[in-house]
Amino acid sequence: MDITSVPDEEAKAPFRIIWIPLYSSSDKAVVDQHFKAQKSYMECYVTPYPSMVSNEAAEFIKAKWRFKNKSNILVALDPNGRVLNINAMHMIWNWLARAFPFTRSRERALWKEESFGLRLLLHEMFSDWIRDKRYVFIYGGDNEEWIQQFTTSARSVAANWGIPLELLFVEKPGKEYQKTATSGVLTKMAIRQVVPNDGLHSWFFWSRLRSLLISRINHRRAQGIRFDFLNTLTPRSLP
Repeated sequence: MDITSVPDEEAKAPFRIIWIPLYSSSDKAVVDQHFKAQKSYMECYVTPYPSMVSNEAAEFIKAKWRFKNKSNILVALDPNGRVLNINAMHMIWNWLARAFPFTRSRERALWKEESFGLRLLLHEMFSDWIRDKRYVFIYGGDNEEWIQQFTTSARSVAANWGIPLELLFVEKPGKEYQKTATSGVLTKMAIRQVVPNDGLHSWFFWSRLRSLLISRINHRRAQGIRFDFLNTLTPRSLP
């Protein structure tokens, strides 16, 4: 999935996103530099300057909306300024504009429409695998010998049993990991990745997975059902 599709979806929906920057640093030069860099690629409404956010407003956001430093929240408000969702970030990650108006009832309705599976997790990435109902192993690691052994074994079993299998390697964000785990064996064995050599999309994959789990846990708790992660990922839940 291309995260730049979020503004396109948002533009068609009856809502707008406003970024209110809150910084813990008191160094104005550092704050201004970081704000300028962030603002340059954000396609939403933005407070012109961090200094325009008063101390009273910042304290209100921290106290009432439970904002913590170095975290991201997305508070959904109705046209009258009433809070609909204290943090709809995971709903945006999972369903984009389909999540509107970002209420708990809307979240429950979305889970009735779609189960936890590859279609939600991968979204538009590798859509042909989902369409063709292929089995997908998602795996990772930084041990090249293990990666090679697992890949060889999985492909051998799939070939012997006629299983339509695809292998998808997922990196952890971070340059150090990418240098050790992806430099040799992935290219040598032609192993597909979420997005080769792209830390942003790797980060997006893990953020989306975390958001799906948070949303699913909330949904199950609302039903009075204990969340079972392993049972959630059984083949029955896959598209």
